[in-house]
Amino acid sequence: MKQLIIFLRKHKVLTKYKKNFKKQRNIHDIETFCSVGHSDSHISSAFDWNNTDEGHKFWSNLSIKWRQTL
Repeated sequence: MKQLIIFLRKHKVLTKYKKNFKKQRNIHDIETFCSVGHSDSHISSAFDWNNTDEGHKFWSNLSIKWRQTL
């Protein structure tokens, strides 16, 4: 979890991630989500990228960068 927060801050998207996560998830607690999922899916499974202002390509590129850091 801590590594994800650091990564999202580094890429200046923590607020966007939290906004989209809370908007689309029944689980409003990111910490709970991260504790049950695999690290490599913390971005790819967090929410539907197509239903965000940033779009699919933005989150896809970020997800690739995230998996490369693991």
